[in-house]
Amino acid sequence: MAHSLKQTRSDITNDFNSNKTIVCKVHDIKIEVSKDDEWIIDDSYKFVKGPTKLIISRYETKE
Repeated sequence: MAHSLKQTRSDITNDFNSNKTIVCKVHDIKIEVSKDDEWIIDDSYKFVKGPTKLIISRYETKE
């Protein structure tokens, strides 16, 4: 079961750094990000992969 979408930025960052998959909800679209898929978190707290940048806002940790 996934955590609440109201997880704090630090919780999301910690989960990501612990190699957990994070689910980003953008309107009706869900995007899964993980270190295994070569996503990173930049200094401005965005998930980045190539030209794609997602602001850490509406996320949940995938269990």
